[in-house]
This record gives sequence, structure tokens and C-alpha cells, in this order.
Amino acid sequence: MLNKILLLTLLKCMTLSGSIAQVALPHKKVDLDIEKFNIKTIRITAADKKINLPSLSSIHIVDARPDTSSIGLAQNYNQKPYFINTSGYFSAEAGQFVKDYVVCDKSDSLSVVMVIKKFWICGIMDKDNSPQFNGLVHDSISQRITNLQARIEFYLKSGFDYYVLYRFDSTFTRPRWASQDAAELVAESIKASLSKLVVISPRLPGILAERRKFSWDQIEMHNKKGFDLPILKDSLLRAGVYFSFEEFKNNAPTQKEFELSNDKLTALIFIRQPDGKLTPVNNAWGYCDGKNLFIKSLSYYFRLQKRENSFYIYGSKRYAHTTVFNIPGITETISGSSRSSNVFVPGETSSESFNLKLRPFELDWDDGQLK
Repeated sequence: MLNKILLLTLLKCMTLSGSIAQVALPHKKVDLDIEKFNIKTIRITAADKKINLPSLSSIHIVDARPDTSSIGLAQNYNQKPYFINTSGYFSAEAGQFVKDYVVCDKSDSLSVVMVIKKFWICGIMDKDNSPQFNGLVHDSISQRITNLQARIEFYLKSGFDYYVLYRFDSTFTRPRWASQDAAELVAESIKASLSKLVVISPRLPGILAERRKFSWDQIEMHNKKGFDLPILKDSLLRAGVYFSFEEFKNNAPTQKEFELSNDKLTALIFIRQPDGKLTPVNNAWGYCDGKNLFIKSLSYYFRLQKRENSFYIYGSKRYAHTTVFNIPGITETISGSSRSSNVFVPGETSSESFNLKLRPFELDWDDGQLK
């Protein structure tokens, strides 16, 4: 028993150290309004080295993403979620970085347009069994994960004509904090997207005769096609249950009449059968109540919140497991961890509980998944 008390005391002391712990904030609320998310502003760092592209006069950037106001969404442990923004428009910030990084021949008649279709940072602390004590979380470098997905289409411009060069589509995963290292990751991804342009640069003049040309209007129409969806354009939302991502995009729920029942951890949709009986539905993608949209994740339905052409949720993909130990004179709470059952302490009792582990997600238009 003495050893156990010493261990629990040591754990408590560890969590009181400001250098390794962060205090949990009282925002544990399903469907937290995205307007209440914090903002983390970054500045893209200037490139330390330059590359030469003498066959080009300039490189321009066009932001064709569903939400141009942010470049990422993250949450550090139990703190409030935050959007990651650049200090100005992302296209302008990225354009200045490219201008500083690439040396062009101003007299050349050829230029390149980079159309950014996806550029999104997802910062997570997603170790299922991360240790937490008394609401404080131990900071471990191995638990820092930041993903950046980038999809950029490159066009060669000559006069009023445009020619497809290539598409850069890559995901960067780093053991870093999004709040601290996002700028470095952004710079790294932009430089990586330009690496192929360096290789094909000497052949750019020949591409004019080899490939089909497009007008800028055609390219713009191509960029906007992905957002030409009833769920984004219709003025009225149709109430009902969606059984697929396609039904959601088309604002066309299959089942119009339904009932919802939910508790702390689960939510169930019931459909009334011809005989009057209510049958639970297990394969629903989401539902609409005529005013708000909801998507299923884990065993619950979370409200989709729209900004520009994107949807976000404050929801869950896993449960948080909490065990409370009561030792005479000491009460300790350990979340997301287990303890040996072969040690007996006289007078000790314990209880367990599960909660939804909440964090922010963006709806990915590619596959209807939350990322």
C-alpha cells in the first residue's frame, strides 16, 4: 500500500509541473460552435535557398479550396480547438514565399499558374491511451502528430492559353505540433510541389506544341464543378435520413420520416415500419432535421457546421476511458490507461466511466470522411 501511495503521489507531482502539463479547459460540449474556436496565425518562413527557373517569367497562385479562410484545424490535448490561418490571404502568403524561393527570367513570355485544390493541416494528439491525471495531460513528444494534405494543379501559361503540366498530390506526416511547426511544414510542402517543375523546366517551350490548350474560363469552370452541389447551393434543406455520402451531397435523403433517440454515448435513428413498429437504423450516413445537418461518427450524430464550401464538426472517433481509484485519504483519476489487478489495497474501491473523446474534424469532399 505504501508503494501504491508513493506512486500516486509521484504521478500527481508530475502533473503539477508546468513544463510537462497543460490544464484542461472547460469546453467539453458536443457540437461546440466553430465560431468559438481559437485562431492560430502563422507566417510562412522565407526559404533559405533559392532555385532558378530561367524559362519562366513568373509563378502565380490561385486558391481554389472549399474554405479559403484557413489552412488547418487542430487541438492540443483537451484545450479548445483552433483554426490555423496565415496572417493574410493564403494565396498571397504562399505567392510571396514562391516569389522569394524561385528566381525567374522576367523577360520570358512563359509563366506558371499553381491552382491549389487542397491544402489542409490536421493537427492531432491521437494516442488512444495517452496518460492523464486529475485532468492534466503529460506532454510526450511521441504523441505529436501533424498531417498536411496538399493537392496543387500546375498550368503553363502562354498569352491567353493554358496547358496542363502536372498535379502534385501528397500527404506529409510529421511528429510535430501544428501550433508550433505548421509554418515549417507549409514551406516544406510548397517546395516539394515545385520539385518536378525544376526537372521539366528545360522542356517547357516544347509543351506548347504537345498538349491541348485551355482558356482560363474553362479552368475556372473545372475548379467550381466540385462545389456545384445541391447541399451547398439549395436554399432549403430536406429533412430525412441520408444512407450515403451521395444522398447528402444531393440534398436527397431517402427516408423522410424518422425518430431520434440519444444519450451520453450513443444516438439511434428509428424508422417506423408499416406495422407501426419502430426499427433502429445502423447504416445511416447522417440526417437532416430540416434546419441542421448531422453526420454519424463512432456511435453518435454530430452537427455539421458550414463555412464557405466546407463543413466541420466538433465530434468524436473514439471513447475516453476513465478509472477512478478511491484509497482512504487519496482519490486519483487515471484516464485512458489501465492498472494491474493483482495488487490489493485494503479499503480501496474503483469505478469506470466512458465519454466521447471530442476534437474537431473537417468533412473531406473526396470521400465523405471526417479528417
